[in-house]
Amino acid sequence: MIKTKKSLWAAGLALLISIALLIATTFAWFTDSVTNSGNKIQAGNLSIALIQKTDTMSEAQKTAATEASIDTSGAYTDISDIEVPIFNYDKWEPGYTDYKVIGVKNTGTLALKYKLDIVANGDAGELADVIDVYVKTSNTPINDTKPASFDKLTGYTKAGTLAELMADNDGAAYGNLYPSTATETPKEAYVAIALHMDEAAGNEYQGASVGTTFDVKLVATQLNSEKDGFGNPDYDKDAEYPVFYNASADTDLSDIVNNPNTPVEITATEDMLNQKHFDVTGNVTMNLGSNTIHPNGLQITGTNINVKDGGKLTINAEANSGFTYTAGKLVADGLNSILTVNGGSYANSGAGSSEITASNGGTVYLNEGRFSTSGYQGHAVIAEAESVIYINGGSFSSSGAQSIVIYANGGTIKIDNIDSIIANGKRFGVANGGTILVSKEYSPSKPTSVAAGCKVTDNGDGYWLISQE
Repeated sequence: MIKTKKSLWAAGLALLISIALLIATTFAWFTDSVTNSGNKIQAGNLSIALIQKTDTMSEAQKTAATEASIDTSGAYTDISDIEVPIFNYDKWEPGYTDYKVIGVKNTGTLALKYKLDIVANGDAGELADVIDVYVKTSNTPINDTKPASFDKLTGYTKAGTLAELMADNDGAAYGNLYPSTATETPKEAYVAIALHMDEAAGNEYQGASVGTTFDVKLVATQLNSEKDGFGNPDYDKDAEYPVFYNASADTDLSDIVNNPNTPVEITATEDMLNQKHFDVTGNVTMNLGSNTIHPNGLQITGTNINVKDGGKLTINAEANSGFTYTAGKLVADGLNSILTVNGGSYANSGAGSSEITASNGGTVYLNEGRFSTSGYQGHAVIAEAESVIYINGGSFSSSGAQSIVIYANGGTIKIDNIDSIIANGKRFGVANGGTILVSKEYSPSKPTSVAAGCKVTDNGDGYWLISQE
């Protein structure tokens, strides 16, 4: 019995020692790892260049090229950055022909389709009715000499009159181009253009002119070529060429700004009247100059514009003096809805109102312009929940009592530069988790004129952070 008890004690002691050793032991597990390094995501680049046969360049073009350090010694010269017209003759008469040869090069990494447009910058005028446009296209350089006369033009097709090509969006020439890395061809194309005044044009055209300048505009969009990640080559088949409009007083903007598949560029030739509030759901650029958009005959009242449903709107404008406003309230509403403003003068009024609003995930870029609001507790700029506003320039003011000029109500506002801020209240304010980042290059000192309940701290990355206390 005593021997059995000793054996049990010995076994128990051994078990305790084993447990102690087990506790002090680190388990070893079989492991393995494989690292695939150097992964890269880079967007493709759609890029084109416009070139011209050097011996068809005017002296003004060659001078501009020399001043820009562009080489003109070859058969063709890159004129993409030469702002001198290709066609600039002022002694037109029946039977006269002006002849130029230009080319298109794919300088990017994506396959593209191009269109050569002739776009009017205003009223075409009567002379454009009797100027015929002839074109010849080739995938190899057109290095033949200028024909001796119009009747010796061979291989040319009449694209229409100058007036017809100005009036619609039908191009004078089309084609597909592939990048230099592709096995497919062509990678460049050439177009000879002959403008010819109809021999039958009568005396009524003496002294007439094409009523405006016109642009030879080369546009391109994605070609249905590359495949997506599932092997589908048709994912970009709906890519459309940009469409260009000259907008006059009676143009209904709401009819042309809501086609998401077609980029639209609008150039205003005069003030646009009776434009009621409208939405933008397409990809739209408005070149307004000093022209305005308003709902009635009073330029002091601007038309409100709402960018929504993933729409994109870029406004290029000049600010008028006094109380002449480019447009009214501007809103970017919803994820992927983007508003960009490059100049102009904008105003809105009403208690609690804002001139520029980003809401529901919208994004706004303010690069230049004047933005103001009046009314009790109003704002020049407001970013609501999950929305972002980037301020890179411009002047901002709110004249109503207890107003906050720049207000982040749940959203984010990032300020890199501001020309001026005028406040009848506070300059900056945040609420509902909103934040404002103010560049130290713009404001080396800690921003002041901050609304109650807000604090300013050093964000540590070149910005002051305005947040709630």
